[in-house]
Amino acid sequence: MPAHIAVLSEIMSVSYSLEKASEFSSVAKEGFFTGCTVVVQGAGPMGLCTLIKARIKGAGEIIAIDGSDYRLGMAKEFAADHTFNISTSSQQERIEFVKDLTDGRGADVIVEASGSAQAIVEALEMLRRGGMYIVAGNALDKGEEVSINAARHFCTKNVRLLGMNNHAHVGHYDSMKLMEKYADRFAFDKIISHCYSIDHAEEGLKKSMEPDSMKVVITPTGA
Repeated sequence: MPAHIAVLSEIMSVSYSLEKASEFSSVAKEGFFTGCTVVVQGAGPMGLCTLIKARIKGAGEIIAIDGSDYRLGMAKEFAADHTFNISTSSQQERIEFVKDLTDGRGADVIVEASGSAQAIVEALEMLRRGGMYIVAGNALDKGEEVSINAARHFCTKNVRLLGMNNHAHVGHYDSMKLMEKYADRFAFDKIISHCYSIDHAEEGLKKSMEPDSMKVVITPTGA
C-alpha cells in the first residue's frame, strides 16, 4: 500500500469505536447493528473514515453533519445518504429530520468527530432511547463547556455514552487490510487532498484547518 494512503490507518483505527459499539449488539437493538441509523458529526478525515466504516459494517441510513460543503460532498460521495451544513440549517431542522427519518425514534448511533462540545447537546437530542453516543472528536480540552439536562439527556433516554481518546494501537494493521480489501469500492487516495514536503510542514498544518481540505499529508519529498 502506498505510504501516503497507509497514513489513513491512524484515523481509520479511530473508527474502531464502532467495533466497540458492536459489542453491545449482543443485547437486542443496542449499540451498532445491521441496518441501524448512524449520524456522524464532522466530516473531516476522522468523520469520513467513520462514515466509511459504518457503511462497510452494514449501517442503514447514514447522515453527515459539517460546516464545509467540500467535506460534505466527499461524505456523500463515499458513504453518506444525507448531509447537513450547519451554516445553512438550524439545529432544530437537523433534529427533526433525523426524527422523521426514523419514524420519531431518533438515531441509533451518533459519532462526534467535530471537535465541538456544542455538538454534544444536539446529538443527545436526536439520539433515540437506548441509543449510543460516541464522543471521539473532543479529545483536546479547549475549556469549552455546555449545559446538559441529566434527566432528559441521559436517564430518561437510557443513553449509552462511549468516550474515545486516541485509538486502538492494534487497529492499524487491520485498518490497512480493510482498506486494501475495499480499495475497489472506495477511492481512498481521494481522501488525501494535499501533500507537503517536510520543509513546508507549517503550511500543510494551516491548510489542514481550512474547509477545502480533507487529509493533509507531510512527506519527506512532498510527492
